[in-house]
Amino acid sequence: MRHSGLMLTGSLWLCIALPGALPAQTTNSDPVSHNRYDVFGGYSFLSNSFNGNNVPLNGWDAGIAFRAWHQLDTSRPWHRLGVKTDASGYYGTSDGAPQRPIFLLVGPQYTWKFSKNSPFIEGQVGFGHLNSDWFYPKFLGNSNTPTNSFAAFLGAGLDRQITPRLAFRVEGGMLRTNFTVPNPDGGIHGLPNYFARISTGLVWHF
Repeated sequence: MRHSGLMLTGSLWLCIALPGALPAQTTNSDPVSHNRYDVFGGYSFLSNSFNGNNVPLNGWDAGIAFRAWHQLDTSRPWHRLGVKTDASGYYGTSDGAPQRPIFLLVGPQYTWKFSKNSPFIEGQVGFGHLNSDWFYPKFLGNSNTPTNSFAAFLGAGLDRQITPRLAFRVEGGMLRTNFTVPNPDGGIHGLPNYFARISTGLVWHF
């Protein structure tokens, strides 16, 4: 878990530093130059636990979306396309087994601008990590349960502008994972692979 936390922190700082390292395409007179990248943070809800007991999980969601390689011009469709790195974590207990997944995803985000409303669609791929006792409680012993999985997310959301640099966000979509539990018959069947995810919080524009 400590190794995953270090990877998560390092990836987020890389995405913060990368736009500043790229050549600036805006001028001091550009009124929207602070929209080069967005930083999001807030609450997140996951529809189910991973051991199949239908227990929702609560947690956090954070992301950085940037488009620093060109001057923002929403009249050009490709200028609405950005790259987003998303990290999320959830906490709960299901049938005595703790559920502490962490996800790190990256992919495109396409945004429209209508006055103070900015709807967007997004898709990301990456990996998920779970605590080792996510399927069996610790008192049942070491289960050698796999703790890593491919993950993908497809969703959409809406940013409502509060100030030129601050917006309120609501987003939702479907999270896909592939966590399994081995057994002599080739694996335990019926574990969930698809999860509804809803996140809400604040977005800062830079």
